[in-house]
Amino acid sequence: MKIFAIVLASIGLVLMLVFALFPAFNDWSFLVNPERASQYGSLMSGIAGPLLTLATFLILYSTLTAQHKSIEDQRRVNADTEKASLKDRFESRFFQLLSFHRDNVRQMRLKIPNSLSVVEGRQVFVEMRRELREIIETVQKVNEQNAKLLAKDQIAEIAYLIFFFGLQPQDKETLILNLKHYEDDIKFSPVVSSILHSVSISRTSQKYRNNYGHQSELGHYYRHLYQLVNFVHNCTFLTENEKYDFVKTVRAQLSTYQLVIFYFNTFTRFANPWIENNLVMTYKLIKNIPPGFCLGYDPRVQFPMVYEWQEAANTSA
Repeated sequence: MKIFAIVLASIGLVLMLVFALFPAFNDWSFLVNPERASQYGSLMSGIAGPLLTLATFLILYSTLTAQHKSIEDQRRVNADTEKASLKDRFESRFFQLLSFHRDNVRQMRLKIPNSLSVVEGRQVFVEMRRELREIIETVQKVNEQNAKLLAKDQIAEIAYLIFFFGLQPQDKETLILNLKHYEDDIKFSPVVSSILHSVSISRTSQKYRNNYGHQSELGHYYRHLYQLVNFVHNCTFLTENEKYDFVKTVRAQLSTYQLVIFYFNTFTRFANPWIENNLVMTYKLIKNIPPGFCLGYDPRVQFPMVYEWQEAANTSA
């Protein structure tokens, strides 16, 4: 557009020069003739004037357009720079939280029943799964003795709450409060009382840390894990695919045993934030659980997704 304006201006100037040389307007006396000057001016205002005016407008429009484009380009550069800065700060915070999570797991310690051995780190979850399995088996036996009043998910919830809080006197009150919806039901109350009694006897005989639960370890563990995943989930400048990739990095830190304990946690109200925000399904947090590893439970019932073992089966088929 600017070139076109220059061409128009050039044409206008050439016309002015050409007509200035015509004898009708120039007698070459080099004296100003008012009449001829007036005629020349009238002619130029009708011929060259519009061309020069249009050229001026086009040049001005082109200049303003270029300035606007320059401003927009600068804004984009500033936005990209700001986004890059935000992402740098996000990644720094993300890996800091991830480091906290690893440290949290690394510092976990658990005494093995009937043994002087102590396990640490990820191995703690191996023992936790074994302990949870034994509690579930005890709850199932009591339930069978009471006409199977409890549904499968209720068995999982009660067993996990016992596993989490333990049966020490100072913790039992909290456990009872969390089982209140069963205790207040005349149908379930005797069953729950029988379950607590049977589990207490079983755990005492096996010297399970004197009936202590795991809320001190797992409460801290779940708070850190939720903070980490929710931090990614609430990030406004990441795409959904980018969020998934970051949480996938978190998921890669979780052993199969950690995922099983996490899965049983979802049977309780403790997992409400995870469920309400759809974090388990959105980021496929438990997709790495192999089949038959959840103590008789199938995570596909609560969380229908394509699991890793299914992907492997489809690939090999």
